[in-house]
Amino acid sequence: MSDPSKSYQDQLRLLRLAFLESCVSRGQLIEAVYKQLQQDPDGSASVALVQNLCHETHKLTGAAGSFGFQPLSDMARQVEQRCTILLTRHAAPEASDLTLVDKLLQQIREVVHIAGDQ
Repeated sequence: MSDPSKSYQDQLRLLRLAFLESCVSRGQLIEAVYKQLQQDPDGSASVALVQNLCHETHKLTGAAGSFGFQPLSDMARQVEQRCTILLTRHAAPEASDLTLVDKLLQQIREVVHIAGDQ
């Protein structure tokens, strides 16, 4: 008879790998939005872009926390909260907002790189 805890650990490992793969694609989406925001100096497209960023960071916040990547979850939450403020105020992102998104992207890369080494 097989060990149920081994099966559980295998399933958890597969879910964690799926999460890491989703981090790569989610990071690419966030990076695309980040680049578009950088190229939108007058803020004309910023509302839709910030909504998209808010949606992606919200998903990342929950998933990262569920899989034990709390620092990534915390950083994603900061970006999500900042996006919510921008949407409430109907304001375009400032340089400090873009810096926060850049930090999140760096953290995504670090998590994927470190996990890939394991």
